[in-house]
Parts: sequence; C-alpha cells; structure tokens
Amino acid sequence: MKHSARLFRSFALAAALAVRIAHAGEPADRIFASGFLSALVIEGSANYPVPLAHAHVEAHFGDTVATATTAADGSYRVGLETDQIDPRTIVEVFARGSGAQTKVVWASPLGPASRLLSLAGSSLRVGFEQEPFVHLSPRSTVAAAAARAFNDWQPITDETTFWRAVRSRQNVTDHLVFALALVARSELALPEGSTDTFDAVSSLSKSQNLFAAYYSLNTVNMCNWPATWAFCDVYRNLPRDPRMFPPVAWVPDELYSQVTPFRSLVREVFALRPSATGATVLPSNGTAVPATVTVLSDGGYELAPAEGSDFFSEEEWVRGADGFAVRSIRHVTRLYVKLTRGPGGQVEFGWSGDVRRTYPDEPNTPEDYIPYDPTVMPRLSASSALPGKLASNVPTLNGHRWALTSPIFRQQDASVDLGPHGYEVHAFGDTSGHAERSGQAFTFALVSPTAFTLDTNGRHAEFLLVNEEEPGVWQMRMHVTADGYENVVTGLLVPADAGLMTPAGVVGTWRSRIYGDVCSGPYGDLGSCDQDLHFQFQPDGTATRLNGSAESGAGSWSLTEGDDAGRLLFDLQVELGPGYIDGQRRGWELVHETAGHRWVLETFNYDDAHIGLPPPVVFNPTMRLIRYDRE
Repeated sequence: MKHSARLFRSFALAAALAVRIAHAGEPADRIFASGFLSALVIEGSANYPVPLAHAHVEAHFGDTVATATTAADGSYRVGLETDQIDPRTIVEVFARGSGAQTKVVWASPLGPASRLLSLAGSSLRVGFEQEPFVHLSPRSTVAAAAARAFNDWQPITDETTFWRAVRSRQNVTDHLVFALALVARSELALPEGSTDTFDAVSSLSKSQNLFAAYYSLNTVNMCNWPATWAFCDVYRNLPRDPRMFPPVAWVPDELYSQVTPFRSLVREVFALRPSATGATVLPSNGTAVPATVTVLSDGGYELAPAEGSDFFSEEEWVRGADGFAVRSIRHVTRLYVKLTRGPGGQVEFGWSGDVRRTYPDEPNTPEDYIPYDPTVMPRLSASSALPGKLASNVPTLNGHRWALTSPIFRQQDASVDLGPHGYEVHAFGDTSGHAERSGQAFTFALVSPTAFTLDTNGRHAEFLLVNEEEPGVWQMRMHVTADGYENVVTGLLVPADAGLMTPAGVVGTWRSRIYGDVCSGPYGDLGSCDQDLHFQFQPDGTATRLNGSAESGAGSWSLTEGDDAGRLLFDLQVELGPGYIDGQRRGWELVHETAGHRWVLETFNYDDAHIGLPPPVVFNPTMRLIRYDRE
C-alpha cells in the first residue's frame, strides 16, 4: 500500500473543497479544486448507531490511499485527483473510530473506480443518491468482508472477481450484520482476538467466533412481540433503516426472483412481475396470481390477491395442543415486498407473507394468524443485469454439451422432492439439439449475451445467467411457461465435458456439501453444518459412507454397462435399529471434472419402508447436480 503523492484532504465545514498535496519529506501545500486540480469526491457518512465523529477515513484506490476525517455528525468527504486514478482499480472505504469508539470500524466495497467515475459524471461527485454504500454501516462492512471472503479473504484487485464476489454473498452473512450492530451498540462484546468490528469479520475463524457469540444471544425464534431485548430491537429496526436499506421502485414488466449463491439443487422459487396497474405473483407452484398493489410509507409494497383470498395454500402437519400431529392448511393472503440496492448498485429484494392457519379436521381449534414481517433482509435479484466484465465470460452454447435445468417435468424418483423440474445434459447444435436422458428435441435462440430461450415439448423457457461462481460454473434462472403453467426455477449451467467414469477414477474418498447455499462457499463453516455426503470407494468394490456412527453405512459399487456405460452405481445400508434399515441407492453421471473435484448428476433413491430395499436407479432427469471433492 502507498499513500498518494498528493493526498486529498477534505473538511466538512469548508465552503470549498481543499486538496492537500504532500510529497514525502516536503511541506504540504493547500490547493483548491476549483479549476486547478480535477478530483473524484466521495461523500458519505458513518453514523450507526450514533455518529462516528472524528473518525479516520480511508478511501483505498487499489494501493493508493486518500484520507479524511469525519465531522461531528459522522459525515465525510474524501477523494483523489483523477489523474491518479486507474479506472480498473477496486475502491474500498473505511472509517476508523477513535477514543471511546475505537472498536468501531466500518467499511464498504464501492467496486471499480470506472463505475464511480461514471456515476459521478461531470460533477465528479459520488454521494448517497448515486451510491448508497457510501453510507458506512454494519451492512456495508459485512458486504466488504464477504467480498474479500470470496477472494480467499484478501482485498480484491480486479473487476471480474469483484462482480463474482458481490453476487455470491451468502444469506448466512445476515447474522454477522446483526452481530456487528450489537457490538457497535455495546450489547455484544467483541470476541477475544478481534480488535474492531471490521477485524471481527476479516477471516473465517474470527467470523465464526462472532457468530457463536451472537448466536448465544439469539435464544428465541421470533421477535414479533413487544420486547426491549437488544437482539429483538436490532432484528426489528436495522432492516428498516433507510440509510442501510434505501428503498427503490420496481420496474414494470421486470421479473424479480432471489438468487441463492452456491445452491446446486434444482429449486422452484417465488417470483414477482409488476405491471403499471398491479403485479403478478408466481408462488413457485406453477400458478400465476394477479395482485393489487399498495405502496407503503417505507417504500415497500403490499400485495393482495386480485381474486379470491389466498396467493397460495399448502397442507402441513403441526403439533396440536395434546402433543399429537394434526393436519393444518397454511394460507398466505398478503405479501410485503421491498427492493433496495446492494454492492455495485445491484437490485436486491426481500419478501414476506402473512400466514392464516386453519385446522379442517379440528373444528374446535381456532385459526392462527401471523402478519407478514417487514423486517425481511434482501437478497440479490436475478433481474439485476450481469455486469459487463462477467458478461464477457459467458460461454458459447453452440456445439457443446451442457448440464442445465429442463423445462419438462422429470419422472419423480423416491428422493425428497423440491419440485417437478430436474437437470439434463443437453447437446446443443446451431439452433437445435436434444436432451440426452429424456430424448426430447429442443430449439434454442440467443436473446442477449447473457440470456437464451429454449423450446421443447410445448414448453417455452427463458434462461438468464446470473453469476459465474467458479470458472465455467454458472448460477442460472429458468422462467418456464406452458398452457396454464408458469414457474421460475433456479439451477446451474455446467459444461458436460467429462469422459466416462473408470474404476481408477472412482476409487478414493469423495466429499460434498449437498446444501451448498448453507454449507459451501466461504461461509460454509460459519456455524454447524451436518449435511456432508462423504463416501469411500475401495478397489474391491465395497463402498462406505463416512458420516459418523449415526449415519455411516456400508455397501458396494460398480460401473454400468450398455447404454448407461461409464456411470457409477452404489448401494448403502444403515441399520438404524433392530429391523429398521435405511437403504440407499445412488447413481452418478460424471459431467465436469477439474483438478481435485468433480460435478455429477446424482440420482438418489431410498427405502420408504425402511427394510433395506430401495428401488433401482434409473438415470432420468434429476434435481441433484452436486460437486464432490477428492480427499
């Protein structure tokens, strides 16, 4: 790191912006920016939970650092002469408290300098209106730490990595936002070994310590009742802070759906399409529900069904007053939606639904009602346009085989289902191709560098690439429509470029975190994760699951022949008790392989009767595309 040969100094109360030029070993001269030097100015604030007065502010333009001091109200102005800015550098801003506030250090990932220069325009000024992340807070600080976490916990130095990182922020980091807020409020002590709020999230081990301390406070599941407890106060009010979560208006006809980084299982998700007069809600069950819209005072939206009383309803079994399970119907009748900006100006949105619970078999049981929660934390929306640097990495479909979600329904296997859609390997030609497992033909067309359509078997699918989470592996959204059917599905796009599996390639120990959105990525070990799939294959054809005594099992493995040649089959049986056996059968098709890990389409069948006789594996489309790492 080096300090600028001409450090930019700003004084919040000065009528004109002054630039201090200080060469090493030379006295400083003050020069006004009016006409003599051109400087990019960043204007923001650091005032959570109270103004961070007289804090030392640093704007890191790569290795060059410009400094300033916050005013009594926590506001700051800091910048750098434009002739010293490399547009490719990544900009981070820090405010370091002093005196009694030494433990408070807020940070923010402002991203490529080229983007800031574009936002500033001819004024050369970037304020809250142009970039809300100039407001330094617990939210911006965790966003800065999460971006570094994606880059092996190091500062990011290139645009492509920055965009990949901020589009991969995991949902579990919301807990760290609440934790830092509690620390700043002196209601949670900094864990031992951490010197300040940014340092507390600067590595996985320190983040784990902070999470553990925070989790020990969070001993209740809900904070919907009046309470003065610190955690509930932060939980209820921080997401409503317009400085951290400034509302933005939605765009008519845009399709909004949340992104879940590192998830590889196919999943149908909630989506929303506003219009000039209302909205259409896609509640992930294949239906499209028209809605009326009311704009709320906090900038959010309340939605109600335009017809009928429910957006959707579903059957659930809950524990009754006598301790036994009773059937209930969960009705969602109102929705709350709020949009905001995330790092890099990307659109994020959160939603919540109220719940009316009825008990059709228990006429004497009163209905329950829980209102929607306006304190929802936002997630990246797949509607947010893919930045140029990422768009330039989009792969070519034509002439290649790809594993991706299929618009047609898969044949249901015996596994726990998350929905009707699954993965297939699709062989792409110039404008048409075929799905290898189902045998269905399809046509496709490129809509933009980051989107394409695919038509098959009476179904139309619009695919949107969302993020490249690792080289060649893309998060993607599928919007599928057919006669009387509309749904939004998330999944991956992975090159199907691996060869057939061989005995030598099978033998060894392989491990996966199946629920990657919780258990993978840089924060996969933030809390406890017991969703490992851990298998060992021996040369003699025996197979073992290595998940501890409670979930371990033994069986055998073999490679398939004939039409399915080169695929792996293995059986496992776990004795859970006398006469109570958990039988599993799995099938792997190797899709993509790089040094040390492989992506496989996994078919998983288990024995409902628990007598050790699961149904045989059939290589139909499957909801599971899983990365296994060699140990």
